[in-house]
This record gives sequence, structure tokens and C-alpha cells, in this order.
Amino acid sequence: MVLLSAYYLLLHRYSGQDHIVVGSPVTGRTRQDFASVYGYFVNPLPLHADLTGDPSVADLLEQVRRTVLGGLDNQEYPFVLLVDELGLQHDPSRSAVFQAMFILLTHKVATEQYGYRLEYIELPEEEGQFDITLSAYEDESDHRFHCVFKYNTDLSSRRPCAAWPPTTPVCSTT
Repeated sequence: MVLLSAYYLLLHRYSGQDHIVVGSPVTGRTRQDFASVYGYFVNPLPLHADLTGDPSVADLLEQVRRTVLGGLDNQEYPFVLLVDELGLQHDPSRSAVFQAMFILLTHKVATEQYGYRLEYIELPEEEGQFDITLSAYEDESDHRFHCVFKYNTDLSSRRPCAAWPPTTPVCSTT
């Protein structure tokens, strides 16, 4: 919740917008029946934050907590149906609901399940689907989060990552 709240604050500061919607992928495996099924069940979950009136950190954390938990309760609702229900136009070049993505990876380690050894393979960064994406994972061995920002350089002449101190997360561009 803290990392997502900080991301909302960053987007608020750069965009000047008070209402921010960030997409976040969820597993879509809420039923035990699907626990052992391999396949693509990921559904993007739109999460809204209202930063009107500059809420306190405690208030923002509570708002994000309620939003995430409420979203998780409804994660099985298909994103395509949500877009239709909202009456939004389908555009293959961008998401109809959000242009910012937040990805929290829970693990990047090898595991063994069902008699198979699964190993994490680092893939090269590809062009992003969204205007800006924050991907983060916790390295349990050194108790730190590693973050990667990916943003569309065609949308801004400024280089937001270049202005940050060198101690901040690594930035990559698309």
C-alpha cells in the first residue's frame, strides 16, 4: 500500500491531476479449483485515488488500502465488460480506463511445484503498453524493493527520471 500510495503522489505531482486511476494486474485465481491450472488468468484492475485537497499520508494510505481491498473483492469481473459497462471506446492503441500501470511482483525466484522446477528468466524490457509503468519486486535476501520505471518518451520532452537523485530506482524508457 505504501509503494502504490507513493506512486499516486508521484503521478499527482507530475500530472497536476487530483483523480488518478492506476491499473494493476491481478492473478484472477480466487477459487481453489484454479490453483493448479496453468494459463493466463491475469486481469487488469483499475484503482482510483482522489488526491483533492492534498490528503495527509495517513488518509491517502487508508484510501489506497480500501481501494485495493475493494478491487480485489471484485477482481473476477472481466475488464472488457467493465469498459463496455462504462460506455468507453475501445482503442487498440491505449487502455480505455487508465494510462498508468503498477506491477508488484511477489517473487522472482526458482520454485518447485507439481514435480517441475520453475526458474525465473529475466526477459529484455519491451515497449510499454502504457504512458508510465512502475514495476517493483522485493528481494527478500537483502530486504529491499527494486523498481523499474518505464515511460513513453513521445509524451514528454522532459526526462523525469533524469531529474531524480541517483539513489532513486532505475529508469528505463520506451
